[in-house]
Amino acid sequence: MKIFCAVLILLALGVLTFTACVPSFSCGSSTPAPTPIPTGPVRAEFEASMTNMEGNGWIAFRSLSTGNIKNWYWDFGNGHTSTGPEVQAYYSDNRYYTVTLTVEGWDGTTDTMTKPDYIYVWGCST
Repeated sequence: MKIFCAVLILLALGVLTFTACVPSFSCGSSTPAPTPIPTGPVRAEFEASMTNMEGNGWIAFRSLSTGNIKNWYWDFGNGHTSTGPEVQAYYSDNRYYTVTLTVEGWDGTTDTMTKPDYIYVWGCST
């Protein structure tokens, strides 16, 4: 930090000066340090509000994944996908559905969990 001396006050009725040393801050020449990107392994894990459903309806999914996660990519096995840590999917056909969650860390690493035949829907009228 540079120090410079400045004349701060001239008082009336004479040449009385008061001098003080104050810090000088440089402007525009320094670049702020970049924010560090969180790193480390990510691990995909999830649960559903139900895994066996009679008739058409919505099922909620929640990520239980760990690590410094940037993105969540869901595939519900019903032709639809979504993103985010808590999502919902609509099921309308009688069958088993495989659900997959892929999580991406801030450092670009990914992990995927697939649960085959995780959702079973029955009793839908076709």
